Amino acid sequence: MGLSSALSMALSGLNANQRGLQLAATNVANADTPGYTAKTLDQSSIVQNGRVIGLESTRIQRSLDEAIQAQLRTQSASSTYADRISSYQSRLDELLGTPGSSNGIDALLSNFTGALEGLSTTPESYVTRAEALTSGRVLASQLNSLSADIQAMRQENETFMRNGVDEMNAALQNIKRINDQILTNSTSASGTADLQDQRDIYIDQLSHYMDVRVAENDRGGVRITTSGGASLFDGIPVVLEFDGRSQMTPQAGYSINPDERSVGTISMTSISGSKVDLLQPGLLRGGAIAAARDLRDGILVEAQAQLDQFASAMASAMGNRSEPGNAVTSGTQAGFDLDLSGLQPGNVASFSYTDATSGKTSTVSFVRVDDPASLPLSGSFTGRTDDSVVGLDFSGGMGSVAAQMQSVLGGRFQVSDEGGNTIRILDDGVVNAVDIVSVNAEISTASLTGEGVALPFFVDSGGKPFSNSVDGRVQFTGFASRITVNANLIEDNSRLVVYDTSPATLDGDSTRPLFMFDALTSSVNSFTADGGIGTTSAPFTGTLGSFVNQIISVRGAEAAQATSNANSQRSVVNILENRFAEGTEVSIDAEMARLVELQTSYAANARVMQVVQELLAAVLRI
Repeated sequence: MGLSSALSMALSGLNANQRGLQLAATNVANADTPGYTAKTLDQSSIVQNGRVIGLESTRIQRSLDEAIQAQLRTQSASSTYADRISSYQSRLDELLGTPGSSNGIDALLSNFTGALEGLSTTPESYVTRAEALTSGRVLASQLNSLSADIQAMRQENETFMRNGVDEMNAALQNIKRINDQILTNSTSASGTADLQDQRDIYIDQLSHYMDVRVAENDRGGVRITTSGGASLFDGIPVVLEFDGRSQMTPQAGYSINPDERSVGTISMTSISGSKVDLLQPGLLRGGAIAAARDLRDGILVEAQAQLDQFASAMASAMGNRSEPGNAVTSGTQAGFDLDLSGLQPGNVASFSYTDATSGKTSTVSFVRVDDPASLPLSGSFTGRTDDSVVGLDFSGGMGSVAAQMQSVLGGRFQVSDEGGNTIRILDDGVVNAVDIVSVNAEISTASLTGEGVALPFFVDSGGKPFSNSVDGRVQFTGFASRITVNANLIEDNSRLVVYDTSPATLDGDSTRPLFMFDALTSSVNSFTADGGIGTTSAPFTGTLGSFVNQIISVRGAEAAQATSNANSQRSVVNILENRFAEGTEVSIDAEMARLVELQTSYAANARVMQVVQELLAAVLRI
C-alpha cells in the first residue's frame, strides 16, 4: 500500500469517526426527547482500482421497524376508541345506580308502587294521597334529570368533535410543512431522519383522533388515509370543517342527508373542492372521533330510548283503557262494531281473525295517524311479533278510515262507517272462509273522571296525555325528559280515588288505587328493541319492574364489557410500544460503548496519519 493510499484511508476514517462521534452525542442528548428515534450512519467502503482506500459515511438513518409502527398506530387508535367508550359507559352505569340503591330508578319505582299500595288501604286519607303523588313526582323528576344528563353527555361529544377538527387541521398542516421539507432534502447528504421524526409526531397526533394508514414513497413523502379509505393527505391536506347544529335534544339525530340531520358532522373538502361527510358509516372505525360519534349517535341515544320506553310504558299502563268491540250480525255475516270516539293519535285498534282453511289466527294493529307525512309506520311500532302494523290517516274522516281498513283487509271482510265514529267489520258470511275473533282499541284517557279507572297520572309537557303519537314530533322520543305528574291531580288529589262523578265514586273506594298498583306491578308489557333490550323478532316482555331491572343489568354489563375491552386494548398497545421502543429508543450503554469504539478508531487513524507524516519527512530528508 502506498503512502497516499494510507493517508487517504486515514483521512476518510477520521471523517467517518467524527460524524459517528457527533451522532452518538446527539443520540445521548436526545434520549429522553419524545418522538426521537435512535439514528445510525450508513457507511460504505471507498474503492479505487479494485482496492479499498477508505470509508465514507453517507446518510443518517432512523432505527425503527415500520411494520410495528403501523400496527402501533392502528392499535393506538383502537385503544383511544375503547377508552372513550369505556369512560362514558361507566358514567351511564353510575347514573342509573346499582340495583336497590336509593337513587336508582328501580328503588324509586318501588317507592311509588309502595305508596300506591298504601293508598289502596286508606284511599280516604289526604296524607296518603299526597305521599303517592310525591313519590310519583320524585320518579318523574329523576327521569327528567337522567335524560338531561344523557343529553349533556351527547353535547360533550359534539363539542369534542368540534374542537377535534381544529386539532386535526393543525396536525395536517404541520405534516404538509415537514413533508415538503423532506421532499426538498431527500437527496441531501445529511438525510431527513430528524424531519421524519417530527412528521411522525403529527401523524401520531392525527391517529389519536382517527385510525390512519400511512404509505411512504421512494422520496420519503407520505400519503395518509383512514382505514375506511378516505384520503386525508397526499401532498396536499384536506380541509376539515365541523357543521354544528342547535342545542342537543333527544330528537336531535344524525343522517347523511343534511336536510334530515339535526346534529353536527365533520365534512372533508379535498383540493378539488369535493366534500365528503366523514361521519358517514364506514369511513372512521377507530380513534376518538369515531368513539364520540358512536356515543352521540348510538350508545347514548340507546340509553335515552331505554328511559323513554320505561316512562311511556308507565304512563300507558296507568292511562290506557280498553274499548272492546260489540258483537253484531247482518244476515249471515258476523262481526263487531268498534267505537273510535276516544282514539288518540298513536293509539291502536286491534283486529284478529282466524283463517278457516289453515286455522291460523292473524292480528292487524291499526294505528291512528293524523299527519299522512308520518306514514308508513315501522312494523315494530307496537313491540309485538304476532301482528301487522298499519297506520290509518284519520285526517279524512271516518269514511276514509273505513275505506283504508277495507283496502288492507281485502274482500273477505266488509268494513263500513256506521256514523258516530263507529266502524263495523263483518266477515264473509255464508262462505265462512274467515272468522273474526276480536276487535278492540287501547285508548289513552284524557280526563281524570268519566273514562273508567284508568287516568292520565303521568302526562307530557303542557299536560298532554301520552298516546304514542307520531304526528310531527314523535312523542315517544325524549318522553322521559318531559314526563310529569298531571297538574290537575296535584290540585285535587281526591281524583286518585274518585274516577266517576255520575254516580259519584265513594271517597273510600280503593278500585282506582288497586288498578294503578296492579298496572305497574303485574301488567305484562312488550317493549320494542329501540333501547337495545330484546330484538325486533324477540322483544323483551315483562312487567315494568322487570324491565327496569333489565335496564340496570344491561348498563352494568355493557360498562363491564367496555372496561374489559379498554384494558385488553391497552395491553396490546403496551406490548407494541415495548417492541417498537426496542428498535427506536436510544440505549445509553450502547452509545457509550460506541463512543469508546469510535474514540479508539479515531486514535488509530490519527496514529496512521502520524506515521505517514514521519515517513514523508524521512523521504524528504533523503
